[in-house]
Amino acid sequence: MCADVQHVLSSNDMLQSDSIDVMAHTVSIVQVMTYKLLLELLPKTCSLAQLTKFFHLLHLDLMRPLSDTVQQHAKAMGVLPDGAQPTTLTLIAEQLQQQISNMPQSSTHVKVCYIWQADSEVLGETNYEYDHAWVVFRLKQHIDFWEGVWTPQVVPAQESWKCRHCLFCQTCPVGLDVCKR
Repeated sequence: MCADVQHVLSSNDMLQSDSIDVMAHTVSIVQVMTYKLLLELLPKTCSLAQLTKFFHLLHLDLMRPLSDTVQQHAKAMGVLPDGAQPTTLTLIAEQLQQQISNMPQSSTHVKVCYIWQADSEVLGETNYEYDHAWVVFRLKQHIDFWEGVWTPQVVPAQESWKCRHCLFCQTCPVGLDVCKR
């Protein structure tokens, strides 16, 4: 699996470039591992009935012909066979389900290619070993944070600048401690 990655830093970010590099690296690992997890779950969870239910939740007409632009894109991506007319969400869902069910087992190695968007030059590659337990643990941490049940933790010394910019610095026991220093 190869992913296009664009990393943009503002001039303020450059002041803490070491911390940002560590943070961006950690975030990119979580992001890449999440993509791999989703890719692994697709064949197990993506049935035609579930796709149809999803489209109905969005109040979409499954039999309405799609626009020429959407049809051209679907053909270019290999989702539709040539001559499939009229193209509807039902036909795309059927083709997608068929392609997903034929997907081979993915490797435990994940390769990320960093590609410059202007000219598609490969700037570098990073290889990761996929760790299912780790990505599930990290996703649970993120969900706990957003649900407000996450317990604050001391950040590493090189990342203490984060607490000074956090909106909860004055109410968080960890943030108060860091801000006193």
